[in-house]
Amino acid sequence: MLIMTCTNPIGAYLQKRVNPKVLLNIGYFLVFGSVYISTNVAYKWSTFVVFFGILQAIGYGLLFWTPILCSWEWFGKGDRGKATGIILAGFGVSPFIFGIVTTAIVNPNNVHRVKDSLTGQSFFPESVSSKIPEMYRVCLSIWAILAFISLVTI
Repeated sequence: MLIMTCTNPIGAYLQKRVNPKVLLNIGYFLVFGSVYISTNVAYKWSTFVVFFGILQAIGYGLLFWTPILCSWEWFGKGDRGKATGIILAGFGVSPFIFGIVTTAIVNPNNVHRVKDSLTGQSFFPESVSSKIPEMYRVCLSIWAILAFISLVTI
């Protein structure tokens, strides 16, 4: 979250100076690349954090302002607030929808965590945790479709 917050101003600055499609492609490349690498190559926790946590946050930081600033160009001053509200509502609704999708993929039977008797920590069984890379790949496919739609419409 910190890295995304720090890259938001960079994304807003670049969006005013670079074609929005170029900025979207860079952001999508970072987000998609980070998910792909973290689910296929990153077998260590530190590698996963670098690729999934840091690169994805930079990508989202670059992507955040593009739809808002593009909508401001299309709508008059009186409708900018409505357009921004609709876009931010989309940002808020997407985690809700993806939460349902990811749960349906990873834990459709609502399997509960198992407590380790030695350490006292709770873990999901392997039947659940082994589906996490597949979940990221499905989400990546959905994101790719949404990215294609956004690139076509801008």
